[in-house]
Amino acid sequence: MAGGADEAAEADTPRGGPTGGPMSGSTGGSMGGSAAARPASKDGSAAWGDLGQRVVSGVVLGVAAAFAVSQGGFWTMGLAALAAVVMGWEFRRILATRHGGWRAVDWYFPALAALAPVAAHLSKDLAYVALGIVAACAAIIAVDRSLGAKWRWSVPGFAFIASAAAAFVFLRDHEQFGGLTAVWLVVVVVATDVGAYFAGRMIGGPKLAPRLSPKKTWAGLGGGA
Repeated sequence: MAGGADEAAEADTPRGGPTGGPMSGSTGGSMGGSAAARPASKDGSAAWGDLGQRVVSGVVLGVAAAFAVSQGGFWTMGLAALAAVVMGWEFRRILATRHGGWRAVDWYFPALAALAPVAAHLSKDLAYVALGIVAACAAIIAVDRSLGAKWRWSVPGFAFIASAAAAFVFLRDHEQFGGLTAVWLVVVVVATDVGAYFAGRMIGGPKLAPRLSPKKTWAGLGGGA
């Protein structure tokens, strides 16, 4: 996630300086600037300059996720809610470039997304959570219209993020196979991210979506798959 946030921040940052996003100055600006200023070496070592940082952050996040999944219940709910906030913030920040940049009111979007796994854990009722997501989508349409934002992108993005976070909680709460299913899902996500990183750096090539994330390549997509 952290890698995706950095790349999204770099995509949103104009050449003259960082945007008004809440983390653009400390994340996208500092990391993007240092990467741009670092000259490429003959052996290509500059392309792997962030490998150490990624390994450390990956280990820390992996240990935290493993603990939350192994404990289940409240801990898994908290992990899913935190993931929903990060994904909601990143997605909303990309959309914010189309309506004047990030504003404090945009925090409502990741906050709503975090409610989905909480509702899934507390209610344990799929129909109740689904109705809640539909109601939240209606609220997003109303709020984004008043803000002049692109609600046609906000609604499907929110539905995807909220549904995924709630589904993870439902899977983990399964009495017989919950733990194994959650562990398998986390391993798949980690393996996909690792494969995409190394394939993208070693092979390179055409960009996947340069306007949204300038570092993503088709080779990375294949490596992740």
